[in-house]
Amino acid sequence: MPLVGGAVLHLFATRGGPPAPGAPDGYTVLFALALLALAASWVLYGRVRRDGGYSTRSAVRSFLNRLAWR
Repeated sequence: MPLVGGAVLHLFATRGGPPAPGAPDGYTVLFALALLALAASWVLYGRVRRDGGYSTRSAVRSFLNRLAWR
């Protein structure tokens, strides 16, 4: 992903002339792409089905308990 980010920033930095008022810069585009990736991950994670009694909440709780006991 860093290469994609660099390409997006380079693309928006090499546009000729001053930017138009309200025109997005490279960082705005990267932020929008990050939000789209986050939304896509929520949708895809929502399709994951449990295969047993071990839920995500119990896995996180177990992990945090291990960290607390160190």
